[in-house]
Amino acid sequence: MLNSIKAGLVLSALLLSTNIQAAFQTLGVGSNEVLNVRVNDVAKWTNNKIDPNLSKFLNWYSDNEEDLFPELEVENVYNLFFTDYPQRDGDQFKYKLAAFVRTKGSFEALQFVKLNVKGELKWDGKKVEGYVQSAITEQIGLSKTNFEVEVALSSRKAIVKDSSNGIKMIFPLGVGAFDEGVLNDGVSILTPRFKQGYLDKNYAIYERKKPRYFMGKPFIRIHASDDAKNGFTSIGFHTQPNGGDFIRAFDSHGCMRMQNPDLYALYWIVSQGPRRRTPIVVNFHSADKTEHPFPKKNKPYKRVLNTGSASSPDWKLDRDDLVQTVYNWNDTAPVSHLVDRSDDDWGVVFDYKMAWRIAEKNKAKEQKCIDANQVDESKFKVNRNEFFTWGMSEKEEKKAQRKYEKALRKAERELDRLIKMLKKILRNV
Repeated sequence: MLNSIKAGLVLSALLLSTNIQAAFQTLGVGSNEVLNVRVNDVAKWTNNKIDPNLSKFLNWYSDNEEDLFPELEVENVYNLFFTDYPQRDGDQFKYKLAAFVRTKGSFEALQFVKLNVKGELKWDGKKVEGYVQSAITEQIGLSKTNFEVEVALSSRKAIVKDSSNGIKMIFPLGVGAFDEGVLNDGVSILTPRFKQGYLDKNYAIYERKKPRYFMGKPFIRIHASDDAKNGFTSIGFHTQPNGGDFIRAFDSHGCMRMQNPDLYALYWIVSQGPRRRTPIVVNFHSADKTEHPFPKKNKPYKRVLNTGSASSPDWKLDRDDLVQTVYNWNDTAPVSHLVDRSDDDWGVVFDYKMAWRIAEKNKAKEQKCIDANQVDESKFKVNRNEFFTWGMSEKEEKKAQRKYEKALRKAERELDRLIKMLKKILRNV
């Protein structure tokens, strides 16, 4: 009977232990909008539906940031994101997180810190109370990382990952407006695709002030190849123009817009990483289905303004000398038309460079203006016979030659002046 009692006690203990372990529920397993996403964004853009008590942790964190990184002096946190699904039992929680931080007095200033965090937090009606225990499980200096960037334009996301160290971050993007057969045949968007692009640290700008819409925030340029000169492009990552609220939409002239915290995180990774060039691939789609909860906006969407007709499309420039785009309020963005092609690389299939288009259009307009005003160049021809007569002395001939050459120069100046005047009139039309 004693053995039966002992066996019962052991079984009870095992059942109790199992119940304690089973009490913690893993949250958000069916969602692809948690892992590798900024903790603040998970709370804000899922309306705390993934973890209803996540806001309590963020409230505690805003007042106790230093306690999240024991024995580590952290100056800036550029990203704090989930590496596993959150677990919770009532007010108790377990989180696996990673942070990209700038430290002071550590082995390396910029580093990624992996954390196991657990605790119990309650709201007493005025403030959050309870405890949080945080343990650093791994520290990885930025110099030991090997990042690459993948962009999926259709889903408007950037995947920034270092597979060798198990680090991945998902950032939402705003991308290029649609071109529906105005600049190129077919349907595409103004953000080009890059099969073998690079983010060159020497071209990453921390504080870009001009044009004005960059607002003194970072600009991270994309190069189409590892040749910095020949691969130079005007495309890059930057803030939402003019300080506006970030929109995850099709509305840019080709660059990719980011939330400011994400933009600064990417800037430091690119500009201070161990390699001069960070590889980047930009396609319409990605095999990586990890998502971000920031809402996508498909209606209205922007498209290149067609100032011509359906059969003969045309375009014009806006005040910033960028191709004019306009909102389509009636339809949803034609995302289904965005199909990846193996040959769709920078400028190969779809060419969105505007310099040659502007030069070509200006030349045609100038010629049209000249033709319309019927510039008769014959009126500016100088008849040599008017300056020379039969039987002139050598001295008289030299004098006549000077007058003839002077008349030629005057006629050329008058013709040139007329053409310039017509061009000026054309530019002001």
